[in-house]
Amino acid sequence: MSMYRRFTAFVFFLILLCACGTNASAYPYPDPNAFQYIGRDYVLVTLYADPVLPENAPHIMFNGSELNGKAYCNLYSGPYSGDGAALKPGSIAMTEMACADPTLMLLDSTYFAALNEVTSMVLDGTTLTLSNAAGTTVLVYNERSGK
Repeated sequence: MSMYRRFTAFVFFLILLCACGTNASAYPYPDPNAFQYIGRDYVLVTLYADPVLPENAPHIMFNGSELNGKAYCNLYSGPYSGDGAALKPGSIAMTEMACADPTLMLLDSTYFAALNEVTSMVLDGTTLTLSNAAGTTVLVYNERSGK
């Protein structure tokens, strides 16, 4: 076999080898938009589809693998896990402050119950929607402007 034929066969083999490379769609990189909620402060606008009064509205912030915020009466923090769409709060620690208004104490309990139901999240612009395993929206937040 001549040197020219060997060289041509080698080049053909290299082209064939490159064509057999991995398909980029088979191993996608994480969605760069998936974790855009981290470091932003969100204020609650609906709790189980009921509107929330802005003067007492709870807020939440995600920092790495921790979430923290303020409910109606109590401050809270704890771990969470998720991949950008899935979200599962861990064991939430909270202060034990009593509100002067019993209605706010009830709302505090309702808020924490809703937070414990969360299994998924969707961030659409500045609106963060948290839903339960049944797909029911339980908490809707808007990004707080002018922190």
